[in-house]
Amino acid sequence: MSVSELRNLLGMESGEHPAKQLCPGRIKKDNSAMSALTDTVTNACDPFTNPATESNKLLNIATGKSASDGTQVYLLKALQRGHEKHQKFQNECAEDNQRFLKPISRTTVENFVKENRKKKKKTSMAVAKVAAENSRDVFGRILLVASETIPSFDLKHILFFPVTDVPLCLAHSDGSLVKTQKSEFMKTLETRQTELLTRTSLPVIDATLIDGGLLLHTELLFAKGTYGNIARHILSKVCACRGKAIHVLFDKYNDSSIKQVERTRRGTDGTPFVIAGPEQLPKQSGSQLLKNGNFKDEPARFLLRKWTKDHYGFIIGQKTIYAFYGGHCVKLTHDSMIGSVLAEEPENLQGDHEEADTLIAFHVASIGGNILIRASDTDVLVILLGMLGTQSETERSSRRLIMDCGAGNNRRYIDISNLADELEKKSIGLAAALPGLHAFTGCDFTSSFYRKGKVRQLAMMEEDDSGRYLQAVRSLMSQQPPDEVGLSSLVCAMYGQK
Repeated sequence: MSVSELRNLLGMESGEHPAKQLCPGRIKKDNSAMSALTDTVTNACDPFTNPATESNKLLNIATGKSASDGTQVYLLKALQRGHEKHQKFQNECAEDNQRFLKPISRTTVENFVKENRKKKKKTSMAVAKVAAENSRDVFGRILLVASETIPSFDLKHILFFPVTDVPLCLAHSDGSLVKTQKSEFMKTLETRQTELLTRTSLPVIDATLIDGGLLLHTELLFAKGTYGNIARHILSKVCACRGKAIHVLFDKYNDSSIKQVERTRRGTDGTPFVIAGPEQLPKQSGSQLLKNGNFKDEPARFLLRKWTKDHYGFIIGQKTIYAFYGGHCVKLTHDSMIGSVLAEEPENLQGDHEEADTLIAFHVASIGGNILIRASDTDVLVILLGMLGTQSETERSSRRLIMDCGAGNNRRYIDISNLADELEKKSIGLAAALPGLHAFTGCDFTSSFYRKGKVRQLAMMEEDDSGRYLQAVRSLMSQQPPDEVGLSSLVCAMYGQK
């Protein structure tokens, strides 16, 4: 310090000249840095305002994530735990003169830094696969030795028993479900249409139903700005859909769910997340955020909370918005006379649905007119075809159900009503049996048959003139015990037994 001062007094230290600070390039650079700093401060989440203060979770204002239970307990009880350890150390030193020189056990730290570290997920599939292969090889050597030494050795009888806990025709070596390409089943069903629709040939649409999960995946991947801007952008997209009534239907993420196996397979994250306010900025990309099941719940809550604000009325305009999440449906309309958004709760649309797939069918059954369904899931198509299959031809002809699926160059329309009619012409009861066939051949919570897809079994049902396979599959959808003999015959025929 003294050397620097001495050099300044002697004129040996030359500071930055004012003229250099006034250069256009320097001014532009300083203004850009100041603007970035201002935007960061302006867009930062205020943890001392609602709804952040309404949450009982500790919030990380840098990422917007709420603390897990372990982190919250650790941080809130840090002083108490430190006092207890201090007292314990003093007592140990009083009892043992050498205790002060001995090492202190390390305390595991649970904080936001640890939560944000990337965790390498250890899958048991590789370990189980190696174990199964080793058991197979040892078993093979034993069989070879036994077959050469025992004359009456029946190799066919021994090979009847599987090496793994679950037969490999229904599961992988680690016990996980065998999956099949549901999209191939959807493409096969599309080919049964006789009336192909385009954007210009669509009939007059009375209502549009939107899968909220697809909406979030489509918009969040390219969304920019704060969550408030994202909410306005999504509402604008919703209100641009056909029909006067727009139904936006969101999934509900339950911890104890029959889809937990599928979520584990996809590597779904379960980190707690809270959107504290409209000024909060996403700290991760849309694809990373959507891997978190708790995050999927949060945008739905946030959108339902924000869309009821009066300043969203000019976006809603003459439309009627039905937003559904977690068993709660809200009807939103704009009253231009008083300039406010009116929120109602229609009694006929309240219900508890975990998945938007069944929720879409519930809303279709509750409203009338021509309906456009914006969804890309095979499950939605199969459920709606099964619902139409239980109706008479007169009921099906009274309105049209059209599915808007795909994205970009793959965007297309499926005439579900026409498809149901064609399936019923092929075989009476075929459309109604599709949900049973879909579940039997593999879905999110049931295993498929190894290297046996859905298309083959659909063709077998259509080719069966006796209708035995069709009735066996339909028995899965009744409250009575299923036709095990008929289902066994279908599986045996699928593997080539005549």
